Amino acid sequence: MKIELDYVKVGDYYLPDLAAELYPKRGLGKYGLLRLRYLKEHRPIVWA
Repeated sequence: MKIELDYVKVGDYYLPDLAAELYPKRGLGKYGLLRLRYLKEHRPIVWA
């Protein structure tokens, strides 16, 4: 398996042109949704 990266010149340096996915491709699941609901109801500061 060979991975090829594109590079962008920024000033005097070449940096890899990386991009991350903005949203996961699958849902949170049962326990993830329970955690989300708990944070919304009981820990609004952590949720925000």
